[in-house]
Amino acid sequence: MRAGSSGASLHPAIMAARIDTIRWFQPWRAIVDDGRRESLESELKREAGRGHPLHGVEVRAVARRMDMDEVCYELGESSQLAVVRLKFALAQPLPSPETRIYDDVDAFVAECMMPDHRAWAAAHGTNGTSAK
Repeated sequence: MRAGSSGASLHPAIMAARIDTIRWFQPWRAIVDDGRRESLESELKREAGRGHPLHGVEVRAVARRMDMDEVCYELGESSQLAVVRLKFALAQPLPSPETRIYDDVDAFVAECMMPDHRAWAAAHGTNGTSAK
């Protein structure tokens, strides 16, 4: 499933710099542990079978939603990001994970992270941010 775009495409090097310096708002948190990052990347490869939009795509896990099994991935050399709700299921065949693709960081922030934050803050009575 394709989400929206802010209209401006960023060069991949600029996008990478922006995603690494983003101010993360609850319930999203940056993934800073390489082992955790690799584990989430491996889980996506396991779950994204033939026919899934991310099947065979090089990804880098950059953030995780702490109240759900959603992970934000950078997609290869593009400026796109994907939010994937992983299943962590043992059953075979694996159900295909729900996926939303954003054209750039700005679209992800506006259409995913900030709405998630507003809902989280309302439910928790706070307006806190995550540490980078």
